Amino acid sequence: MNIPSIEFLGVVILWPLTVMSNLLLAVLCVFLYRQMSRAAVPAAATARNSYWARFFLFLAIVTLAGAIKHGFHNYPGVLYGSAVLVSCLASGAATACAQLATVETFVLRKNTRFFLRLAIYLQLAVFLAIGTIADGFLVAVANSALGLMPVLLANIVTWRFAYAGSGWIAAGLLLSFLTGLIYVFQLSIGPWFTHFDISCIVMMVSLLLIGSGINRHPRAHCFLQRKTLAEMN
Repeated sequence: MNIPSIEFLGVVILWPLTVMSNLLLAVLCVFLYRQMSRAAVPAAATARNSYWARFFLFLAIVTLAGAIKHGFHNYPGVLYGSAVLVSCLASGAATACAQLATVETFVLRKNTRFFLRLAIYLQLAVFLAIGTIADGFLVAVANSALGLMPVLLANIVTWRFAYAGSGWIAAGLLLSFLTGLIYVFQLSIGPWFTHFDISCIVMMVSLLLIGSGINRHPRAHCFLQRKTLAEMN
């Protein structure tokens, strides 16, 4: 396959459009991170927003590492190897943050919340251990799929309760799963616009939907908490 490339200051950069799309995706993730971090939300939703903010921050790291991984693929060494490892580990951390944010969406009994958090941290520990010795990309894809599926289901449930924003989050997560199909079937328009670039565009739309869902009707989150608490008592 003829890999597109450009030369900049004597350095050959492969997949230039892929590098650019990854950088644009990283900028979007940083924007959403700052938006989540600075959002004025009710006290009950502070922890949830904090975890979602970290979700976007870790995704920014993933995409920045992805830009390095694709652009400098022909320079194997410490830089490339570090980019692959960082991308893998940050992906696992992002998945864990999305799970923790989902736990915070509910008012759960203290013991239940503790065991859910423990399960999430154990999953992250297993992922980090496997990801450092196995194929990082495949492990990251499997971990994201398995980890985000309960997040998707939980947001569908909360959307049916009262929290309209969860519908947007669920839609964004569903859309993000399409990137796996794009990778598997390598849907490309040409050598300069490959499945990597299409996946980045899909992810941009996905993250905008998720961010919109998090910001949509913050008071509904407090209503959901009161409703869940009332059902438990």
